[in-house]
Amino acid sequence: MGTDGDHIHIFIGTAPRYSPSRVMQIVKSITVIDLLKSYPEIKKQME
Repeated sequence: MGTDGDHIHIFIGTAPRYSPSRVMQIVKSITVIDLLKSYPEIKKQME
């Protein structure tokens, strides 16, 4: 994993049955759930 300004680079190895877009969908879902648990005020700003 590495960072570059306002984004990150990650290397993920998965089973061939998962498409890259599905893998990123899962990563983004997990990330936002964790983010909202840690910073509930963000959810209020999204409303």
